[in-house]
Amino acid sequence: MAISGAGGKTAYNGHMANQKQKEQKGASHYIENTIFITRGGSGYVVAPEDKTIEDIKIENRFLNTALHGDYVRVLLHPKTMGQRQTGEVVTVLARTKEEFVGTIRKKNGVCLVDPQDTRMYADIIIPPKEHDGVSDGDKVLVRITKWEEGSQAPIGAMVENLGKSGVHETEMQAILRDHGFVEDFPKAVLNEAQDIQHRYKTFFEEEAQHRKDIRNIPTFTIDPEDAKDFDDALSIQKLPNGNYEVGIHIADVSFFVKRKSALDVEAARRSTSIYLVDRTVPMLPSVLSNDLCSLRPDEDRLTFSAILELTSDGMVKKQWFGKTIIHSDKRFTYAEAQEIMEQKKGVFHEELFQLNSFAKKLRKRREESGALAFES
Repeated sequence: MAISGAGGKTAYNGHMANQKQKEQKGASHYIENTIFITRGGSGYVVAPEDKTIEDIKIENRFLNTALHGDYVRVLLHPKTMGQRQTGEVVTVLARTKEEFVGTIRKKNGVCLVDPQDTRMYADIIIPPKEHDGVSDGDKVLVRITKWEEGSQAPIGAMVENLGKSGVHETEMQAILRDHGFVEDFPKAVLNEAQDIQHRYKTFFEEEAQHRKDIRNIPTFTIDPEDAKDFDDALSIQKLPNGNYEVGIHIADVSFFVKRKSALDVEAARRSTSIYLVDRTVPMLPSVLSNDLCSLRPDEDRLTFSAILELTSDGMVKKQWFGKTIIHSDKRFTYAEAQEIMEQKKGVFHEELFQLNSFAKKLRKRREESGALAFES
């Protein structure tokens, strides 16, 4: 990557005098929206209100330090007939990302970080006092501390040395850090989770009085062989009238994660669990994700449930939705469940067969009604 960034002529912190004059003459020539950067280093901004304007192309030299996902103010260039509307960033109003993972390159006394994010089009300079202890080829996490003009390279500060490029653990940490994820939880979050674990028995006994208890109905989970947490389960029983009661259950995480708690704030920041080839980075601490909120076999668990009464041909006669307590009797892998259904014998083979029969009938009915089918 080049040392220099985009070649815009405006300062990062504000408009120059001539730009202010342009704005006064016609504010309609300016738009504000999120910018999208391509791997080639160009930017595109959509006019938020004017549908007659196609995506506005921002050439690299007019990006003026804007990065992918930033909220920017753009000056529209005069339109040329038959050509795409172009423009230039005059101000970065809000940054979406300030930390980047990259590889250290030392040359002629200058220390550069070559970002691994292909949409980051400028190398980051690390001042001499910042790069002690790192070597050429190290992968590091850096924070941009100064980037006032696109014609100059950004200046960064070292946040963390992740290790040598090419090393497995280094590359896994690089993927996480570059997307803003960390494996470790803040101490306040861990303390809150541990407190819930210590008081869980009391919580459970109090909550059990207010939930539908279906622990006596055959219940099981079906997940991949390498699954660590089990967040959904199925139950089924035949009713005296010949119909079947089918339950679809999901772990009641909201019982443990209260609004605006440390757990809630951290879960919202993470948004989801992250699955890499060799690990899972959970949204919640393991005491919740792998234990109290996991529908593990032979343990009572709090759930939200949809309980349906179905006829033998799969027609829904009654439905109920609410808070429940379940007890998973068995943890199946996909392969185990498939084998039992094919051989027509084994634990819960009748229940699995009946659920599979319902699934096929419901799927056929959906297809006949015109439902779309998506293939992965």
